[in-house]
Amino acid sequence: MGSIADFDLKNIRKNTGISTFIETGTLYGHGVLEAHKAGFYDIHSIEIEPTLAKKAKQKFATYPYITIYEGNSFNVLEEILPTINRDAVFWLDAHFPGADAHLVKYEECLNMDHDTNLPLEREIGLISKRIGKYNDIIVSDDLWIYEDIKIKGVGFNDHCKMHNYNMTREELLKGRDLSFLYDKFKDTHDFQKVFKHQGYLVTKPKAFKNESSK
Repeated sequence: MGSIADFDLKNIRKNTGISTFIETGTLYGHGVLEAHKAGFYDIHSIEIEPTLAKKAKQKFATYPYITIYEGNSFNVLEEILPTINRDAVFWLDAHFPGADAHLVKYEECLNMDHDTNLPLEREIGLISKRIGKYNDIIVSDDLWIYEDIKIKGVGFNDHCKMHNYNMTREELLKGRDLSFLYDKFKDTHDFQKVFKHQGYLVTKPKAFKNESSK
């Protein structure tokens, strides 16, 4: 479980002028708070787990520029993206519905539909339709699921063994990789891998050269 706090959102907000922040995977609302503190004033966050979505809606009810949605991230993105006619920062952190909040076991998520458990490919497909119109910055969490990397000597499969989670990245991916992202954005964006927490992939427009992690 990563954190958008690993990135200087205030600096991104200042240097790019982007005011819209879109998050998938609200969890406890930490990402929303970080965006709020950084000065974003058009904030959208999507949570699939009803209990978490309800709590987040209550938590941010007094902020007119913060909207919490309940549902599959890709279904909600398909609905709201046509209404967002400006550049946006995307924080994509939706995966293992309910597991990070200890509502279900991680292994139970293997029985879910792949796109519900790991919606990144569907999310990227929708966001990529904005290429050529908007200069979006995308931060994707959990790089170590999609690529065989190690953070401080530990990879995803190592992590699962250490915590007695009965699953592997191979079982999760079923032959998939991140080509769905690289192929769509290679002509318009640069890629930066950040080896903190579970790893991040930052996808940023070639027009922006100075936005980086702390």
